[in-house]
Amino acid sequence: MMPTEKAIEIGRELAERWTFHLETRQPEPNRLDVLLTSPDDLVPFAVALRVQRIGYLTAVTGLDPGPESGMLELLYHFCQGAAVITLRLQVPQPFFHVEFYDPLPTSSPDRSYTYVWLGDLMVDRLRVSLQQPAGASGFSMRPEAGAGSSGPDGLLYRTVDLGAAAAGKQLPFEIRYTKTDARTSADILGLKAPDATPAAITGASKALPDWLLALAIYSGVIGAAGLAGTLWWRRRTKVLETQSGGGKFCTRCGNRLAAGRFCSACGAPISGN
Repeated sequence: MMPTEKAIEIGRELAERWTFHLETRQPEPNRLDVLLTSPDDLVPFAVALRVQRIGYLTAVTGLDPGPESGMLELLYHFCQGAAVITLRLQVPQPFFHVEFYDPLPTSSPDRSYTYVWLGDLMVDRLRVSLQQPAGASGFSMRPEAGAGSSGPDGLLYRTVDLGAAAAGKQLPFEIRYTKTDARTSADILGLKAPDATPAAITGASKALPDWLLALAIYSGVIGAAGLAGTLWWRRRTKVLETQSGGGKFCTRCGNRLAAGRFCSACGAPISGN
């Protein structure tokens, strides 16, 4: 079995020779944390560890820095004897959006609606946002909200922050207003329905690809080797170049290549094998 010090040293060298230098931390003599800056580096770096025979994926955990950060830190732990190398990656924190529709009687111009937060779960921050119907007057809301602000669609939006809410505590929200125009807000303002064509995936949506979640259920990284190879070559179109002197050099770390399928220094696959 590889000595603990050797495994930690190899892990640090891989991080230093990556496409761009990756920050590392060593909280304990037998532990090394590698801070990944992109989800695209996760599988290739995991494969590089396996090429160097540095253990196997033993656990995947998550750290929540708090609701204000809006991020979640994923930790992928690789073990080789007493040595533990952890790949740390921050991704946008997932959230749930639940939408439902409740009928509102419109036979009378005086309208009211009550919604009750049942408090099934404890929440750190409860915020209520309300879209005021176009043409409404005498609008009131309990708990009281501010004057509101106009949105890009021309409708008025009111928001009230209620802070933390304990589990089991019900909170009612009461709304009252008068509306004499029977038309909907969309008809009154001439609003168009949104385009049903899905928008292109950009920004934070790309930060958590499907394969990243799938990796968590693998018992070992070997199961992801085929996927790793595909992602590796999609991201890097360069092939090994022959430098002056006739020898081949690794395009990732620059070291001279020996016979074999992978670079002996960083674990990168050798083109043509």
